[in-house]
Amino acid sequence: MHFAHNKEISPYVPIHTLLGNHEVSAMFGVAGLGGEKEIGYYRDFFILDEEEILYKPELYPEAKFRTENFYAKQIGNILYLGFDTEFNNTVDTQYEWMQRIMEAANNAPTVDWILSGGHRPYGAEQYPTDINLFIRDRAVPYLAQFDKYVMHIGAHHHLYSRGQLKDRPVYHIISGGTAWNQYWGDSKEEDMPDIQKTLTEWAYQIVDIDVNKGTFNVESYSIGTVNGYYEQDKLIDTFHRYKNKNKPEQPTLTLDNTKDLPIDASVNFIPGSNTNETLNSTEFVISKTEDFARIEKQIYRDFENWFGRVDRKDITVNQNENVDIKELKLRSEEKTDEYTLSNGTYYIKARTRDKNLEWSDWSEIKTFTITNSTPATPELSTDKIYYQLHDDQIITNFSNSSINPYAWVGIYTPSQKPGSAGSSNYSWAWDYTNGIENGSISFKNLGTASGNIKYAFTPGIYYAYLSKNGSYSYIAHSPSFYVGPIIKLITNKLEYNTGEEMILQYNNAPVLESDVKGYISVYKKGKVTPIKIENIGQQQNNTITINGLEKGYYYAETYIEVVTPSAWSIEKGITSKMQIGNIVNFKVGQGIITELFLDKGQGTKDNPSIYKLNETITPNWENAPGIIKDWIGIYKEGYTPDQSTNPNSGYCYTYFNGLSKGSIAIPSKNLPKEPGNYYMSIFTNDTYKEVSNRVHFTVVDCSPKANVSDTATEICAGEDATFEIIGTASSVVTYEINGDTSSTTLNSEGKATITINNATTSQVITLINIRIPLLECENALPEKTTITILPKITPVFEQIPAACKGTDFSLPTTSTNGITGTWSPLPDNTKTTEYTFTPDETCAKTVTMTVMANEKVTPAFEQIPAVCKGTDFSLPTTSKNGITGTWSPQFDNTKTTEYIFTPDETCAKTVTMR
Repeated sequence: MHFAHNKEISPYVPIHTLLGNHEVSAMFGVAGLGGEKEIGYYRDFFILDEEEILYKPELYPEAKFRTENFYAKQIGNILYLGFDTEFNNTVDTQYEWMQRIMEAANNAPTVDWILSGGHRPYGAEQYPTDINLFIRDRAVPYLAQFDKYVMHIGAHHHLYSRGQLKDRPVYHIISGGTAWNQYWGDSKEEDMPDIQKTLTEWAYQIVDIDVNKGTFNVESYSIGTVNGYYEQDKLIDTFHRYKNKNKPEQPTLTLDNTKDLPIDASVNFIPGSNTNETLNSTEFVISKTEDFARIEKQIYRDFENWFGRVDRKDITVNQNENVDIKELKLRSEEKTDEYTLSNGTYYIKARTRDKNLEWSDWSEIKTFTITNSTPATPELSTDKIYYQLHDDQIITNFSNSSINPYAWVGIYTPSQKPGSAGSSNYSWAWDYTNGIENGSISFKNLGTASGNIKYAFTPGIYYAYLSKNGSYSYIAHSPSFYVGPIIKLITNKLEYNTGEEMILQYNNAPVLESDVKGYISVYKKGKVTPIKIENIGQQQNNTITINGLEKGYYYAETYIEVVTPSAWSIEKGITSKMQIGNIVNFKVGQGIITELFLDKGQGTKDNPSIYKLNETITPNWENAPGIIKDWIGIYKEGYTPDQSTNPNSGYCYTYFNGLSKGSIAIPSKNLPKEPGNYYMSIFTNDTYKEVSNRVHFTVVDCSPKANVSDTATEICAGEDATFEIIGTASSVVTYEINGDTSSTTLNSEGKATITINNATTSQVITLINIRIPLLECENALPEKTTITILPKITPVFEQIPAACKGTDFSLPTTSTNGITGTWSPLPDNTKTTEYTFTPDETCAKTVTMTVMANEKVTPAFEQIPAVCKGTDFSLPTTSKNGITGTWSPQFDNTKTTEYIFTPDETCAKTVTMR
């Protein structure tokens, strides 16, 4: 596909190809479950010379990596970094490589603009989890530190999307210009604040960079969708980034009033002026602290927000079409709006962003009081849930706390109950709030201190506790968080034979206290109970082996758990168990291991399951790969998956949320639309790679139909009368012939033949009804047809008399009883012949006539001797050889005369006598 679709431009335009899930799935069908050999097809065609990994390698001497998985190219003053988003075991290498590239590129005068790309995107509003976390959490945030960096290009999703980082002038897009449709309603969806538009269209971009002017312009064009509308080269988006332009001026913030603000009040601001740029975004921030350490509401909006459907699933609606983003309305609690505030005093500020992605300075801070909403609820939280041991500060944020100066925040483990007797219940760290209602306290997790302030945290699970008045009187607690190193899991292989020993290695494990245990759990996908649990113990690095795994897809992850949580912690719902570190996936069993079956049986090709047209079909499966974009495809028999665009293939698809085991009722819109023979299979990760067996089924119209026809409306008596019934395949038709009732089963082509042998009377067939066994489908069929029997007629001719050879004769073409026809062979006067008469009429019989052709005979006589004149004589009237006849002229005894003998027989010759 890649080569075929690009053949018109590839000889002239450079194409940079990045590794994606289709290349990864080419060998085994599951991303990340086949190692480097999975991308053998990719490597066969895409080869990057070591010396040419960068256009200007002299600038990046430390960045040469021998791989086609990720690479960088500099063309002119533009640097492009292409990432591998498919193999997670390369992310650390890629990060180090990226750092080396950027350290050199940032200071290089020959680099003005930097772009990056990767198959899986930075973010997505459809299938929001199907992105690459390395790109989102590490690569793009690092690149965004550099002013030369302007855009990240993603793909994978079959649509167009564009957003921008909130605090840096960097765009990120999805340029999904290929494959099948991806519409609203087909997946889980999430309206993300850093994505301005998602359009369910296939798109491509033209990027225009003017290095001298410092301008970066992008135009996005749509080529429509397959099943929706089609508009060739329609402009659907433009955006830009211009260097050395002024940012917007500071906006002016106004409130209805500043004290006892009523519900349903509004906050407005007047944007500052800006040259040649219009408003793109605004942000309001509301806090209960003047330093905004504790944020209550953070409202970030773009002037447009294209998300979700209206009527058609391929048309996106602008959610902000009638929204003034310069205005913020504060709602009452009853209206369940995101901008609702409880009672209390608040601080607010705002800023604006133009279409050049430049933010203004924050407005002046305003304050207001809410008095007629609901009472404020005390809250306590931490800024993260994972902290590196001895490196990260633990920041706790509290709001609506006690105004008593001796209110305090402490850090505990789930095994502890604050205030209980004994040193085992001392806090690990604590500090006063100093009577501040809303604020934060930062705890170091290193060093030691006297008393019960330990600060020297050991690896484990903790929570923060807020108390009032210098006592242990409870106000609030935070969710649990982990302090310690992050474990890394590695498998020696990603695919194992059934019964093969599986080796799992872990590194960087924490050394735990006695009341905390760490363990690795191995799950078979689709199961909630681990099939194997291995304790980590006190070893930071170790290898464990697992035997006896049955075929299936698996994953392993690490947990830390407090052995004996306190009853108080359990009562408060404080988590005592947390997952830490990476998750590794692997497969057991070679080839296809996913089992697919239908709710009406296995469904083989020879014995397919039977469904009515529009009847719900529910497939069940086990041992699926468990990837969010696994899908079930339905095709007509005889079509292969790569023919999905063929309108006759019956192709339709259904996602099933990546479940490894389960069932799903195929939505009515995805059911076959016409009767026929079909098959179903599971395909993985948005590819055409089949990972399950095929199940076969037949769809029949439950309004079965049939009609009857005759092969001839009239036949002659004694011939076979034949009727043909054509209708719904495999159905049973009941019929009646001349009062006798019978039935027949139509074959797989929907046909049956009924024959009455040697019919002598007219035949009438009437169809009574048609039914489909097992489906309780039946229809009346008041159809009938008649075959008329015609009698046989014999042509009558007068016999042609015998003739002499050589005598011409003719045979009549019409019999004496009026039947026309032809004789064969042609008349022959040289021999006796039998001739056959073939009638023109269907039911006239053929007859024969023999015509005699006789040889000519010479009569033999004895010569009469001479006589005297006057003497009487006579001539014999019968020859010696028996031929009779007469002589002429009359006898004359007065002179010598020649007499002629004329035979009575036709074929006797005349003779003379003198």
